[in-house]
Amino acid sequence: MKTRVVHLSLGADWEVRLQEVVHARPEHRVLAVPDLLSWGPLRGIHTPGGLAARTAYVKNVLLTIAPEEPVEDWSQLEEGMGIAPMFPAPQDDEIALMWLGQTAQDQLLLRLACAVWPDTEFWVADLRKLSARCPNNPPVVPVFCADALRELEGMAVPLSPQAKQVLADEWNVMAAQDHVLRICRNGAVCGVPENYFDAALLRLCTHEFKSWAWVVGTFIGGDECPLGMGDIYIFHRLHVMAQQGLLELRANDEDAWHRWVRKTGASPEDIPRNHRPVDTFK
Repeated sequence: MKTRVVHLSLGADWEVRLQEVVHARPEHRVLAVPDLLSWGPLRGIHTPGGLAARTAYVKNVLLTIAPEEPVEDWSQLEEGMGIAPMFPAPQDDEIALMWLGQTAQDQLLLRLACAVWPDTEFWVADLRKLSARCPNNPPVVPVFCADALRELEGMAVPLSPQAKQVLADEWNVMAAQDHVLRICRNGAVCGVPENYFDAALLRLCTHEFKSWAWVVGTFIGGDECPLGMGDIYIFHRLHVMAQQGLLELRANDEDAWHRWVRKTGASPEDIPRNHRPVDTFK
C-alpha cells in the first residue's frame, strides 16, 4: 500500500495552509502550482510557443494595472508559469491528493494533473464536505484550519481510471480553446468572453469618482463574481474599459498605484460590438 502523498496545491495561501497540514509528516509533501489557470490563454500551454504567449499575456495584465512600477525581474513569474512546476511527476510509490475547492483554479488544476500525470494514482479531498458543516466558510482551502483539513484528508476518495480520463479529456478541450477567461459553476468549468464581468463592473460605477479598490472589492464580494476570482484580472478590466472610453481613471496623488474611477458619457454602443460588455448568465 502506498503511504507517500503529494498534496497538489495552488500557490500563495493555499500552499501555506497545506504546509501546516503536512508539518512533521515526512511521507507527505506539498507541490504548489502558482499559475492562475482561470485567466490568460491556455492554447498550446504544453508547447514553448503557447507558454510564451501565455506568459506575455499575464505580463501585459500586470503592467496595465501598475504601469508606474515596471517589473525589472520576471524570473519568479516565468518559473511558475504553465506546467513546468508539475515536473518531475510523483514517483511510483506516491499518490497525488487534490484538495478540490469550487474555484476555476482548483478545477482546472485537477484536470491538468490528470492529463500530465496519467500513471499517478489520484485521490480527491472535496472541500464541499467541510463547507456543508460550516455554511459560512466557502469551499476553498485557506479558510479552514489545518486540523479541519486533516479530518477532511481522512474522507478523501480515489479517482477511478475512467474518471481520470474524463477529466484529462476536459483539460485537453480547454487547452485547445481561445478563451482567456474561465469560470466555475457547480463544478463545471467553461470559457467565457474576456469582457464577461464588464457589465457588472459598470453597474457599480457612477458619474462620480469612486475608489477603484471599492469597485473591485464590492464586485468580488458580490453574487456575480465566481468564487476564487482574484482582483488582478478585475483591475485589468477597469483599465481596458478606460481605454475603450467607457470609464475614466484618475491617479491618486498620495498613492501612485491607487485610482479613482467613474463612468464617462460613453455607452457600450459607442464601442465595437465585439468589445461590448456582456451580461453574466443567471
